[in-house]
Amino acid sequence: MVDTSLIERIIAEGAMGCAEAARLFGTFRSGRPCHPATISRWCISGVRVRTGRRVKLEHFRGAGKLMTSKAAIFRFLAAQQEPAETAEPATIPLPTPTERRRAIEAAARELEAAGA
Repeated sequence: MVDTSLIERIIAEGAMGCAEAARLFGTFRSGRPCHPATISRWCISGVRVRTGRRVKLEHFRGAGKLMTSKAAIFRFLAAQQEPAETAEPATIPLPTPTERRRAIEAAARELEAAGA
């Protein structure tokens, strides 16, 4: 049996499709509007926050469409915010692409020197 509490909550909050949800965000880069695919991506894949965990937009699938609510979007955005007292960097600093490339090159040199 499927737990319907999420569906009931989103419907009670006023369910909306991805296109309508995207319009709530206005415009981003170069004045371009938020695309409905962005909302879909946030539902399916979520976004990674500084601590390394993923936050997904609450949704349900109805008649083949993803449905969310304005309140779910507020919860999604709030979950991405850091507490005001947390001024220090993330507990797991992620390496930059340059740092990863240099580490890979150094490991390759070590393997080559070891004769592997």
